[in-house]
Amino acid sequence: MSTFCTRRNGTKVPARRIGLFGHFGTGNIGNEASLAAVVTFVRRERPDAQLLCICSNPEVTRLSCNLTSVSIKRAGSTTGWFARLDLLLAKIPSRTLDFIRALDKMRRLDVLIVPGTGILDDYCDHPGGMPFALFTWLSAARLTGCKIVLVSIGAGPIHNPVSKWLMIAAARMAHYRSFRDEVSTRFLAGCGVDTRNDPVVQDVVFASPLPEGEYHPDNITTVGVGVMNYAGWQSDAPDAARIHDEYLNKLTDFVGRLLTKGYRVRLLVGDRWDSEAVGRLVDRIDATRYNCREIICEPAQNMRDLMRQIQQTDVVVTTRYHNVVAALCVAKPVISLSYADKNDALLDSVGLTGLYQHCETFSVDRLWQQLEYALANRASLATSIATTIAGFRCKLSEQEIALIAQWF
Repeated sequence: MSTFCTRRNGTKVPARRIGLFGHFGTGNIGNEASLAAVVTFVRRERPDAQLLCICSNPEVTRLSCNLTSVSIKRAGSTTGWFARLDLLLAKIPSRTLDFIRALDKMRRLDVLIVPGTGILDDYCDHPGGMPFALFTWLSAARLTGCKIVLVSIGAGPIHNPVSKWLMIAAARMAHYRSFRDEVSTRFLAGCGVDTRNDPVVQDVVFASPLPEGEYHPDNITTVGVGVMNYAGWQSDAPDAARIHDEYLNKLTDFVGRLLTKGYRVRLLVGDRWDSEAVGRLVDRIDATRYNCREIICEPAQNMRDLMRQIQQTDVVVTTRYHNVVAALCVAKPVISLSYADKNDALLDSVGLTGLYQHCETFSVDRLWQQLEYALANRASLATSIATTIAGFRCKLSEQEIALIAQWF
């Protein structure tokens, strides 16, 4: 990858110091796959580049991606006199130290890449979390002359006004932006950001390699059911427990119907915390009524594991966005129980319009009708999906070429 930075005289020299920023190392399969896709691209084209990942859990990222990694937040004192003073002064001292540290890291880099993910939304977050961190690091990059590249990111919704200000300000600092869907572009445009020159290029995870080997199906129809540990947009809201309980109750009802009809069920996760919700769902299933031997639940450590499991299904019903992406990558019809418009927009783009409901209000009866349609038409839908995803991969390759030519 001919990654370049610009000298003061206007000439270009290869950028040998490249940073990657995001919520990585926390067990979210989609986020990890986004990082892996961009790291693969950089290492393929510039094996001599020095990479630094600025992430949520550097120890995990260092091991999983063989990347030099540092924490987004400074590992400072959380007790003693400094912690008391910091709290008294609205955390201004610690945040000042975070910014100084970010300046020190950014002055050592030529380019800072934000590789995909829904980096510009505030799902289960607060202003002092990722919104402030993103603003801090991108401000530091700007001040030190480090180029900022946002690659196929997701944007919106952002409900908290402080989070919105911080994230929109950070987005404006970028030298290059591309969005994974029109929903993200419209959201930022609605916030006053000029997006006229920002391309829409599908999620970077669509560039992930497919699992090796072949799956030979048997004569039992298998439905993949993705379970999310969902409790509303903000999991600490007063009605979070009710939302989570209703979501799991309806999924349990749906899984029970599948088992009654003789279908096999493969439970899927997209984040390490989803396993808790899977356990609750399994506990609610009455083993005396159903053939629970037809429920398969295996751990998935990464996107390759998740795709391999989805390959062993006929249709997928899921909530997490990157579970939808994984299903489409292996050309499986998918029904989304969405918690944001991004899922619906993605299904619209692959010709699966109408195969979605909101996860807080979905009807099990309607979900069953959607499943029957997807099963009856799965062969033709799979062919159409495969063709569309091939186009996504081409678009991602074009973005790589454009990045090389224009920004690196």
